[in-house]
Amino acid sequence: MAFKILFKKITLDILNKLNIDPDKLVYFINKLRFGKIDVNLQSNKKIIDAFANLFYDQGKVGQTINNTNFLGIRTLKNPLDLWIYQEIIWQNKPDLLIETGTAFGGSALFFASVFDLLKNGRVISIDLYSRNVPKHKRIEYLVGSSTDREIIKTIKRK
Repeated sequence: MAFKILFKKITLDILNKLNIDPDKLVYFINKLRFGKIDVNLQSNKKIIDAFANLFYDQGKVGQTINNTNFLGIRTLKNPLDLWIYQEIIWQNKPDLLIETGTAFGGSALFFASVFDLLKNGRVISIDLYSRNVPKHKRIEYLVGSSTDREIIKTIKRK
C-alpha cells in the first residue's frame, strides 16, 4: 500500500517537473485505452490511479514493467522514475545508495552506472532471494530482509 502511495506521489511530481498538464495526459491515456475520453477522470488522484493501473496492468501481459531493461538487464522500475532518480543522484552526489528489492539487478546496475559517471558512489542492494544478478565494482548485494537486524548491522559497518 505504501509503495502505491509513493508511486502516485512520484508520478505527480514527475508530471509537475516535466510541465505536463494532467488533463492532457488523461486524454492521451484514455484515447489509447478506450478510444474515447472519460470526462470523470479529472482529479489528480484519478489521473495518477489511471496511469499506475495502465502501467502495471500492462505488465501482466508482458508490456511496460515486465519489458523494461537497462543495458539488457531486466528492471522493475518505471523508466520515468529512473530519470528522476538520476537527477536526484546528480544533485546530491551521495556516497551510498541502499536499494531494497534487487529482483533482477537492472536498477542496481543503472544506479552504479550513474555513479560511474560521477566517479564516486556505490550501491548496496538487498533482496530476500539470491539470484543471478549483474556484477559491477560499485554494487554489493546482500541477501536477507532489509529490516533484519544483521542486515542493518552489516550496512552500518560499511
